[in-house]
Amino acid sequence: MGSTTESDLAPGLKLPAKTVFVCCWFLAMMAIARPALPNSASIASAQEYRIKAAFLYKFLLFTEIPPAAPANQEDTIALCVIGSDPPPEAFAEIVGKPIRGKSLRIRYLDTDSPAESLANCHILFFAKVHEQSFHRLLSRLGENPVVSVGEISGFLESGGLINFLRQGKRITFEINRQAAAKSGVKFRSSLLRVAHRVIEGQGS
Repeated sequence: MGSTTESDLAPGLKLPAKTVFVCCWFLAMMAIARPALPNSASIASAQEYRIKAAFLYKFLLFTEIPPAAPANQEDTIALCVIGSDPPPEAFAEIVGKPIRGKSLRIRYLDTDSPAESLANCHILFFAKVHEQSFHRLLSRLGENPVVSVGEISGFLESGGLINFLRQGKRITFEINRQAAAKSGVKFRSSLLRVAHRVIEGQGS
């Protein structure tokens, strides 16, 4: 059997090798999640958040945040977490990983965190935060160039930029490109290509 080429993966479409790799990584990660085993809800939850942590890291790799953003004045990349659900060990594999010459660190915030603290995040993960709380936090965040990520229905429609979805055994995500443009955040095409849904404008 001959080797697989990019044209085999997408007949008639020439994609850069890096793009093919990125797409394959995201598709593989989407397929990893499995239903919870009997009496092992905590184990299943920890596994799910490890997968989401890997996604969050990749989101940062394929997102451009304006150099003048408050978060970019720091000497590290800040992944901020609001919510009590994710166990700390879920992020162990990505702490310290390099992103554009800086190392990634995890910062835990709460629903009373001021706008300045929210703006100093590169990516802000709302982990099972109550709807009223994330509405208030997104309003407080305003149009600061921060990648807000949720995991609840209606998050994008409220102004969030990325939202995790469960589709059977798979974890996938959707993107609000319209809201991202307002805040100056840009998503690379390789990330947009593997999103389940992308909001481009009114009525998307």
